[in-house]
Amino acid sequence: MNVKGTKELIQKLKQIPKELDRDIDAILEKNAADIQDDAQKKAPVGTPTSTGIRGYIGGTLQQSILAQKVSKKTWTISTKLHYAIFVEIGTRFMRAQPFLIPAFFKGRSKFVDDLENLIKKKVK
Repeated sequence: MNVKGTKELIQKLKQIPKELDRDIDAILEKNAADIQDDAQKKAPVGTPTSTGIRGYIGGTLQQSILAQKVSKKTWTISTKLHYAIFVEIGTRFMRAQPFLIPAFFKGRSKFVDDLENLIKKKVK
C-alpha cells in the first residue's frame, strides 16, 4: 500500500473494512462449497445389494446435500432427507456412516487457516 499523505492514508484505511468484508464473504462461500463437496463424496450410496431392491440406483443422499447462504455471514450445509441423521450417527440396527460431521471438521480447519492467512495478508 503506497500512501503519500494524511488524506490518502485515511482514504486507504476506510477501504480496508469493505475489502475485508468482501474477502470474508468469498472465503465463507468457497469453504461452504468445499464442505458440501466433501460431504457429498463421503455420503454412502445405496446399491441393489444394500437396499435389497433390484435395479436400485442410489445417490439421493449425496444429491440432497446443499450449501445455502442463510444470512450475511451465515451458511448452512445440510440435507432435508429424514433418514440422513440415521446414516450419519447409526442406529442399533445399522452402523454409522458419517459424512457431514467429518466434512464439517475438515472444512472448519481450512476456514480458520484461510481467515488467518487473510488477516496476515491485510496486516502487511
